Amino acid sequence: MIKLENTVNSTQIGIFPVQDENGIDLSALRRNLRLTPTERIERMRIALKFAMEVRHAGRRAGLSNRNSPVE
Repeated sequence: MIKLENTVNSTQIGIFPVQDENGIDLSALRRNLRLTPTERIERMRIALKFAMEVRHAGRRAGLSNRNSPVE
């Protein structure tokens, strides 16, 4: 479940995230910085597993991404 920030400032409208002048989502940054290093690694591991499953599913379906930097 995604929790929305309760703070509102001039760069936030409705449920849209707070961004800095470079377009970086500060609410996501703050949310991730609240995690311990172990929790961040676990989230990264889960995301990597998902990405690899999607890649394998594409290959099984006969699709390929020749521009992929990781083989």
